[in-house]
Amino acid sequence: MQSTLPRWEELPKLELYADQVLSLINPLCEQYHVKPLTKAMINNYVKLGLIPPPKKKRYQRLHIAYLFVIAFLKEGFDIALIREGILSETKRLGLKEAYNAFLETLIAALDAPEATNTSVSDISPIMFHATQCIAHQKRAQHWISSHLNS
Repeated sequence: MQSTLPRWEELPKLELYADQVLSLINPLCEQYHVKPLTKAMINNYVKLGLIPPPKKKRYQRLHIAYLFVIAFLKEGFDIALIREGILSETKRLGLKEAYNAFLETLIAALDAPEATNTSVSDISPIMFHATQCIAHQKRAQHWISSHLNS
């Protein structure tokens, strides 16, 4: 599965409204059979303190990074656990580095989960195993849907 998920440097530098954020994130999520985000979900993530509030209803690069990570992890993990994982990793590595490490590990797991090991990136063991879990789930969904359609 060739990845099209954007690295930190590829995320928009301009501030976006919620509709624009969703039009950026959801098509990429669909490629991986990840359920789309909604405005209501984003608002709830702000209320829960999972992502910072937008400035004048505009979302920045950091919001988009958080939302990509949440979109993938919400498929298999409780929001409280996702929040703790994000806080832990961003505190340990910084936001940009944590986001890129998560993506690198997730992409490696999606491409070949059986060959991935913890030396792929700086990510912590808990986030490493979370990406492995999500990757295996996505690969199974892809395999099932491709075999049902054949």
